[in-house]
Amino acid sequence: MMKTIVVATDGSDAAMRAVAYSASLAKKYGAKVEVISVIQYSTVAYLFYKIR
Repeated sequence: MMKTIVVATDGSDAAMRAVAYSASLAKKYGAKVEVISVIQYSTVAYLFYKIR
């Protein structure tokens, strides 16, 4: 039986559907969901240097 479901998201529509599906599986099996947000490194670096 599943105890934890890990799902990665980048904010896209497809990823949001995966989060919703993961939540329904977790409810069915009594598991918890851990969501990992994925962002592009170059975006983070750009924002970091822009606010410095």
